[in-house]
Amino acid sequence: MGKQSSSARPVKVVLRSRDAQMSLLSKKSLLKGNDKFGKVFLSPDRTVEERKERKQLVIELKEKAKQSPGSRYIIRGNRVLEAPRDN
Repeated sequence: MGKQSSSARPVKVVLRSRDAQMSLLSKKSLLKGNDKFGKVFLSPDRTVEERKERKQLVIELKEKAKQSPGSRYIIRGNRVLEAPRDN
C-alpha cells in the first residue's frame, strides 16, 4: 500500500474528537521510555501558517539554547520558555 521506502514514513491518524486528540498528545511522552515505541513521534496536524510559526519558534529555541547551554528551553503555546532541568 502506498509508495515503497526503506525509511520510516508518516502515518495520519484521524480521531473522532478534539478531546481524544488532546488526550493522546498529552500521553505521547510515555512512548519515549518504551523499547518498542521509543522511536514513534506524535504531533498535531498544523496549517501552513502554523507550521511557519512553529518553525520560527524552533529557530528561536535553538538560538537560546546555544546562548545558554546550561539551560533547557521548551515551546508552550506560542512562546519559548525556560524550563527547569531534569536531574
